[in-house]
Amino acid sequence: TWRRRSDAPSYTRACYNERVDYATYARAFLAHRAVAEVDAFTEIDEGVRRFPLLRARTPGHRRLLVTAGFHGDETAGPLTLLAYLPDLVRYARERDVGLDVYPCVNPSGFDARSRYNQVGENPNNDFLRYEVEPGAWIDVLPIGTRFIRHEVFREGPRETRALLAELERLPLPVAALDIHQDPWTPGNLAYAYTLGARAPY
Repeated sequence: TWRRRSDAPSYTRACYNERVDYATYARAFLAHRAVAEVDAFTEIDEGVRRFPLLRARTPGHRRLLVTAGFHGDETAGPLTLLAYLPDLVRYARERDVGLDVYPCVNPSGFDARSRYNQVGENPNNDFLRYEVEPGAWIDVLPIGTRFIRHEVFREGPRETRALLAELERLPLPVAALDIHQDPWTPGNLAYAYTLGARAPY
């Protein structure tokens, strides 16, 4: 019954409060095969266990990339995508937008409710390095900082590397949404980093 829209918020709360494990999460997400192409695109070996990395894909003229769950203690994104994927797919199809959804990038961290994966790495949406001076590379480019060139960063945690390999096989998306959770700022708020002009956002 959790798949009904009216049940989704309570299901999400129950998953968090009951600390649903990733295996249960994966089974529930894979049940969305009726509304999208849903599967595991690879597995991550954490030493004592292998975790499937999930994706959901739909057709559409313009592509939107959605990622969530890089930090295992930020469960709101993965649980929201689980609860509302049918609604999101319907909304996107009405606008001819195709989705590439990666709902829980750090499954072992999700299991442990830890920012890190179970081998101590810190997965994040960390895919680029910028050369700001000859031979000087940085990972975060402050606003207004000029750079000489950028390169794809291929030495991150195993989950980030697996997602990078997957993304390089896909057509370039028109937009990307990376869902995180901020438990420190009070109130129901949203904020975004935008590339380029902010007015369209």
